[in-house]
Amino acid sequence: MWARVFDNRLPIYIATKVQKKLVGYDLAVAFRAETRKNVITSGYARILDHCVDAKRKAVWLHYDASTLNSSRDFNRKYYTNIDKIVGVSESVMSAFEKVNPTLSDKMDYCYNFLNYDSIYQKSEAEQETKYPEGRFICFSACRLSHEKGINRALDAMMPVLKNHKDVMWYIAGDGPERENIESAIKENGLEEQIVLLGNQKNPYNYMKNADLYLSTSFQEAAPMVYLEAKALSVPVFTTRTLSSEEMLRDGAEDFICENSEEGIRAKFAELMDNREAVYDAKKHMSGYHGNNDDSMKKITSWLNEV
Repeated sequence: MWARVFDNRLPIYIATKVQKKLVGYDLAVAFRAETRKNVITSGYARILDHCVDAKRKAVWLHYDASTLNSSRDFNRKYYTNIDKIVGVSESVMSAFEKVNPTLSDKMDYCYNFLNYDSIYQKSEAEQETKYPEGRFICFSACRLSHEKGINRALDAMMPVLKNHKDVMWYIAGDGPERENIESAIKENGLEEQIVLLGNQKNPYNYMKNADLYLSTSFQEAAPMVYLEAKALSVPVFTTRTLSSEEMLRDGAEDFICENSEEGIRAKFAELMDNREAVYDAKKHMSGYHGNNDDSMKKITSWLNEV
């Protein structure tokens, strides 16, 4: 309550005083950056600074700093004693660097690590809900919340789906917008084409067996689902967000639309009229096997600086 009414300096200061000191580390990492000054789930750089004894300290950035205006000046000073500020993509790093130019000498980027072996293993499991044969299958896995843009995508894609009755969209996940999404599906008579799967412990079998992954968010920094879909040789249709072109590469422009209802509708209609482009992309991706080699090299180089 104090953080909401005033800011989070006092409660996080108290947290740093009661946290047991951690000592004897070569590299210490805060995997959540400083964000808004009225959010208590922040302060990790401050706890890292005051409560951890390490030769090198780093903070991971998972957000688009160009869209988070409220706390730049407030949070900037908390990075002073941090050695590395790491964006989870080059685009995330650049966005942060533009609004925090005085910290540019500390900046670098490193893609998030994925457990690829687990992803490949889970993708081979049998689906609880099987896809019908002879259909073009789209799949999404996300929290059903406003920022993921599912309601907007429904409005955009509705006329396209009605013109292409063989196209189905399966959505794994749950959240506060589920009831509204269900109502929109029923009101538009799309119950036979859009299926809400609810929360799934294993979305990777659904993803692997889909023809196209849909990401319709208003904003994203560097979503790991891009890399997951790429690992499973599934083309990603996405709205243009901070790291979309960088992380998808290789023909990504063919599947990235302008971040608007009109953009989604136009590009989705284009792809549904030209599905060979999707199938060709899937074939092109079939030889790819994901790994963490580049990210491991980054970590190793920082450890070598100790």
